[in-house]
Amino acid sequence: MERLNRKNQLLLAGVVFFGLLSYQLAIKKTKDQYFEYSKARKEQATVNQLPFRLNALKAKERELDEILGSMNLNGGSQQSELLKLLNQEIEGTGVRIKEFLSPHRSKVGEEVMNTYRFTLKGDFVGILKVINTIENSKGFGAVTHIDYQKKRNYRSGRTDLFATVLLSQFE
Repeated sequence: MERLNRKNQLLLAGVVFFGLLSYQLAIKKTKDQYFEYSKARKEQATVNQLPFRLNALKAKERELDEILGSMNLNGGSQQSELLKLLNQEIEGTGVRIKEFLSPHRSKVGEEVMNTYRFTLKGDFVGILKVINTIENSKGFGAVTHIDYQKKRNYRSGRTDLFATVLLSQFE
């Protein structure tokens, strides 16, 4: 009886040994080949999508070129174009430009940000219309800050409204 148990133990050890040996020789290599095949299929699918992506990128580039072309910058500097737009918008609104400073350039990450600072004088609605037009025109950036100040002119007895506007634009 003890001998039978010994034979069963040897048989069990042999089955485990041959199971590990077959795993090392056949099953492991098959799994490795399957993973390699799956990786190659994914790469093939990516390569097959490249022409479609290229066409989409070319269409996007044409669209962006059209948008840039429609900004009417005429090759001038952004500052002079902004000043020209301001002058066009304040005609007939009673708003005047009191101050227009040169742009402040700062580096944000890898991009350069220009911040234009100008001061407008006039009534609230007129100033708001001018700022709205500037903000909605393409190519000039976004209004980041508006500081309204009411100043009393003691000589004339009038109270004037001044708005200092910060307009930021990334290059």
